[in-house]
Amino acid sequence: MALVQQRTFARAAEMVGGTFHLASRLHVQPTDIEAWIAGEEPPLSAFLAAADIVFNEVMEALRRAAASTSVPTPARTEEAPEDEQFRTTESSAFGRPPG
Repeated sequence: MALVQQRTFARAAEMVGGTFHLASRLHVQPTDIEAWIAGEEPPLSAFLAAADIVFNEVMEALRRAAASTSVPTPARTEEAPEDEQFRTTESSAFGRPPG
């Protein structure tokens, strides 16, 4: 678990602009952050706060990526009105002839 904690603190520090900024957000000394990145056992509350920072940043990045990705809308066929297409598809799906 120590490696997970070390990486979490290192990543959180990177995301907020360094160990000084992370220490400020967690209300601890920068030397505490450095010690935890080096492998000292952190308080659970500090680890969870750092994990929350990483999680929230990752979720925000995923939201931005999803918002920038557009899903193409399928083209409508002009052969039959929409309800006719549905009826044909529905009937065929149940093994009955359309109509």
